[in-house]
Amino acid sequence: MTATMTDQQKTLGKGEFITIEAFYCEIEDGEVYEQERCEDVDTYWTEGKGDLMEYVLEQCKYIETKDPVIVDVLPRKWAEFDDDGNMEDYGDCCLGIERYIWHENKLTREGEFIK
Repeated sequence: MTATMTDQQKTLGKGEFITIEAFYCEIEDGEVYEQERCEDVDTYWTEGKGDLMEYVLEQCKYIETKDPVIVDVLPRKWAEFDDDGNMEDYGDCCLGIERYIWHENKLTREGEFIK
């Protein structure tokens, strides 16, 4: 972990902070089309939360719809937390973005899902 600390904040470096976001989707002719945000999953991960994929799977259990949902796992360039541990801001995505589809209680990579 390359966290830096100041009196006011803690900063995580590239890929040490990951947002997990979900979107409703439509699947047509073998293509997945992203639609509006699914607020059932809108969280973040850091090393302190354990294994990344186990955490993602646990969060997906909150998705209420029976329809397929896109789940994006997005490494960020940086993140800042205040001295109480509350996330204040985070940077753009960096390499390593993963896109999955959650459907019927299974998380599948997008490419495998549409086969």
